[in-house]
Amino acid sequence: KAPGIKLIGDIVFAENWVPEQARVRGSMTIEELSVGSGKIDKMDLSFLYNNGDFNIDKLALSLPSGSAKMSAVAQRGKGEADAHADLNVSELLHLINQFTGEPITLPEGMQLHGNIKITAQAKLTTLPLNASQEEWENFVPSCSHLSLQLCTDKITYKNYSITTPCIELRAEDISQGHNKMP
Repeated sequence: KAPGIKLIGDIVFAENWVPEQARVRGSMTIEELSVGSGKIDKMDLSFLYNNGDFNIDKLALSLPSGSAKMSAVAQRGKGEADAHADLNVSELLHLINQFTGEPITLPEGMQLHGNIKITAQAKLTTLPLNASQEEWENFVPSCSHLSLQLCTDKITYKNYSITTPCIELRAEDISQGHNKMP
């Protein structure tokens, strides 16, 4: 089935073909999306980009045995992202492995029972469009703070089991190259 894609906006380019101004509103629905040998039943996306400010109203994925959703907003260089997922572990690992050079696997003898529940929040930084840049780097926000929680019903490893385990990871003051937080 053909994807449903709508884009409305305008982009003004500088002489070096780097955007000087960009305003785009869009939405996309794709059913039966293949990612390598992984499968996503449906993807819905709606967003607004306006000269460095953006709002991803919805990014929702439906997989054969779970779902994931994300939203993000940034204005005047600062923003936040929020994501939630409830996914089958083997399906999630299979999908992640479509993007990695080496496969990610669970340790031998370890089993995760039930779906894995993921909650993530991030603080983002963005730069305004700058026509003097030679790259399109300003379209990509950087993450300055990240909070990630992973929970499942039960983990068994050899003769041991843990019921309702959760792992919470926090990273603060992380930056990448040009979008470093002050």
